[in-house]
Amino acid sequence: LMNDIVLTNFTPITTVIASLDGNNKVITIKSFALNKNTTEYGLFGTLNTYVDQKTQETQKSILKNVIVDYSQLDSNALQFTNNEMTTITFGGLVANNIGGLIYNCDVMNKGNVEKAITILMDNDSTLTFGGLVGENSGVITNSRVGRRELTVVKYENGVVESRTNTYAGLSFVVGNKNPIGDGVKHNMFDSIVGGFVGTNSGTIASSYVSNTSITSHAEEDDGKLAGFAGRNEKNGIITYSYVR
Repeated sequence: LMNDIVLTNFTPITTVIASLDGNNKVITIKSFALNKNTTEYGLFGTLNTYVDQKTQETQKSILKNVIVDYSQLDSNALQFTNNEMTTITFGGLVANNIGGLIYNCDVMNKGNVEKAITILMDNDSTLTFGGLVGENSGVITNSRVGRRELTVVKYENGVVESRTNTYAGLSFVVGNKNPIGDGVKHNMFDSIVGGFVGTNSGTIASSYVSNTSITSHAEEDDGKLAGFAGRNEKNGIITYSYVR
C-alpha cells in the first residue's frame, strides 16, 4: 500500500493473492456489507495458499505489515440478527487463515477513546471470533491486537523524524440480539471467542494481545472465551505469545 485507506460498506476480500505488503499504512474499516451469503468477516474473509504459475508449486499467501484500525467502526456494523445468517466467523484481520502466512500485522483502535467491536447473533447460531484471526490453520508471527503505541518514522528533505502516538483500547463484546430483561432466553448459541484467535490448528509465534477487554453476555456456559486463543487444537502450536 502507498497510502492510508478508509473502507465503508466493505465486503471482505476472498480473492487469492500471492502477497500483500501493507507498508505499515492504516486501513480503517467503518462498516461491512452484511450478506446472507457471506459468513466470514474481516479485512480478508479467507487467506489461502496459491499455485505458483512458474513452478506449479503450492505457496503460502503472505500478509505483512498490515494495520487494521476499528476506531470508526459503526456500532451496528456486526449485528447478524437475520435468521438466515446462523454461522459467522470474524477476525479483525482475517476471518479464516487457511495455510497463509501473516507477519507483523496489527488490529488496533487508533482513536483516543475505547472502541467496542460488538457482535450480536440470533439464537441457535454459531460464532467463531478472534481479534486478529477467527480460525487459523496457517502461520502467524510477530503480530498484535490492541497495541497502545505506534511509532511513525518519516524521512523528508534528508531529515528523519520519529514520533510515538498513544491510542485507546479495544473492547470485544459478544451477545444475543435481544436485550437483557425482555423475557427471551439469551445467548443460546455456540461461541468460541479469543482475544487473538478464535480457533488455532496452525502455528502462532511472538505475538500478543494488550489493552483489550472481552465481554460475553452469555447466560449459560455454552461458549468458550479466552484472552488469547478461544480453542487451541491438538495440532495447534503457540509459542512466545501472551496477553498483557
